[in-house]
Amino acid sequence: MVRPYNHNRTIRKFYRILNRKSLVWHKDREERKIVIIRGQGWRLQMNNNFPFLLEEGCEYFIPKMVYHRLIKGKTNLTIKIL
Repeated sequence: MVRPYNHNRTIRKFYRILNRKSLVWHKDREERKIVIIRGQGWRLQMNNNFPFLLEEGCEYFIPKMVYHRLIKGKTNLTIKIL
């Protein structure tokens, strides 16, 4: 689910019942900063790197045109995309 948050911000929610196969490697045309609003056990893996745990309240940078993927956690995940 994606819904507008503000002019340059979007809230996105990933449900814990999501099929793992739908969390595919992909790259974005623009760089992204994301803030973890809520979620436990979710990880982010960037191309040629080990996955790392996403922590609530923390901000992460995803460079444009770099392959990355989410790895499903224990709860729903809510992020703010800046």
